[in-house]
Amino acid sequence: MKSLRTIIWGLILFLASCNSTTTIKPTATNVREIKGIAIGYNGVGEQIEAKTAFANPLTGEFEERIISKSSITKDGIFDFKLREELPDEWLVEPRFDCEDEGYIEVSNPKAKTTTRVQYRLVNPTNLFLGTLAQGTNRNIFQPIEYLPLGETYQRIERIYSNQKVDINGSCFLTLDIYRTAFNLKLKKGWNLASITFTEDTNTATIHSIAQVPTGIKWFYYSPGRK
Repeated sequence: MKSLRTIIWGLILFLASCNSTTTIKPTATNVREIKGIAIGYNGVGEQIEAKTAFANPLTGEFEERIISKSSITKDGIFDFKLREELPDEWLVEPRFDCEDEGYIEVSNPKAKTTTRVQYRLVNPTNLFLGTLAQGTNRNIFQPIEYLPLGETYQRIERIYSNQKVDINGSCFLTLDIYRTAFNLKLKKGWNLASITFTEDTNTATIHSIAQVPTGIKWFYYSPGRK
């Protein structure tokens, strides 16, 4: 199961704010409150589903659970709130397999967290249309190996933890082609984190943040987008 856990937590890095640049110091409530204008959205108004994924311990299969639902207007405006508490069954143990001499230390072996929360748009028949993500530019939808030479981007994530836990260290994780560095201090409940991808150093860095930085926006991506 170790490699499976690595793959699950790796979804934070792989799966693939409003236009205002005002920063907001988060509280237990407003980390869950998500609103903005989705740059690049040109639909007719659809439903948004915030989902998290985990592996069923009985079957080993990936399963998803919806942790919030809302809608987006034809102008790309949306506003919703993540579920305040999540059951442990929807969470995973943050354990990591390193392919080199590196090591990722998890301070609390009883802690469990979400994988990456995905913000998916679906039509009335539940057909997947696209996804939303929060970051510096549209490169946030690109895996690091496909970034243009020298490019860097920052993506903002929300991570739920059932207990206080620190995650620190760096290494090449199983199946990854770049080094990942962790500096997370998670409290019980929802937390903000920043993931920075740097092509020229072949590194992904994920660390806790106190507030959403200035210049961060929400972007929309559709697989069928030209």
